[in-house]
Amino acid sequence: MLLWQSKVLTNWTKFEKKMRYPNDIFLLHAVCREFLPERVLEIGFFQGQTLSTLVDACLPQTQFVSVDIYFGMRDKFQSLYADSQPQISWICADSASVTYEGLFDLVVIDGDHTYTGASQDLEKVLAVSHPNTILVMDDYDLETSDDRGVKGVIQDHLLGQRDWVPFLMGDQTMFFHHVSQDCSDFLDNGIQYYAKNFIYFENVQYNNHCVLKAETPNIFKDHVDLFCLALKKYNI
Repeated sequence: MLLWQSKVLTNWTKFEKKMRYPNDIFLLHAVCREFLPERVLEIGFFQGQTLSTLVDACLPQTQFVSVDIYFGMRDKFQSLYADSQPQISWICADSASVTYEGLFDLVVIDGDHTYTGASQDLEKVLAVSHPNTILVMDDYDLETSDDRGVKGVIQDHLLGQRDWVPFLMGDQTMFFHHVSQDCSDFLDNGIQYYAKNFIYFENVQYNNHCVLKAETPNIFKDHVDLFCLALKKYNI
């Protein structure tokens, strides 16, 4: 399914009248389309926008596990997918108490954003990851005066501490792959080629790592409908 036709950019905005930064949605969609994960873990369902993107971008046979302490928007989400019925296992619990089984090809951590909570989630998902897993950390720059948050977890437990390196980032979302992976062709050609007319890309330094950063003009951030029209115009 083309991104501009996807439910996350059409039906979902009708429910909530708002959505997260569009370049994060675009990057997540593009990564899924490139790497085609067969098992996906999402920690933090919230309004379901991320899971909508994952379902739209992945293969029909992809299996999803969604973890959240509260699924208030689950009925609305499921109404959007009443026909396709994606394979989703719902775990309504604090992620700190969940034990995961099997390995996952893509993991999105977007649950408890405190340093303790994000650290616990990271430790658990690294145990069920493999060298081809794509790890996604949401709100990568989030910290407060009294809590180092997700930013601190990335600095203390991923950068220089593990065999994972950042390779792509949007406004809120950062993507990591194992050091044994090579994503250069995807970064140099794939993702930039399709979005070059409405998303700016530049290589930036993030804690001594070269990362491709996507920047979306403010007009698209403020008016998601225009972003959808841009995607449609360029047949993406």
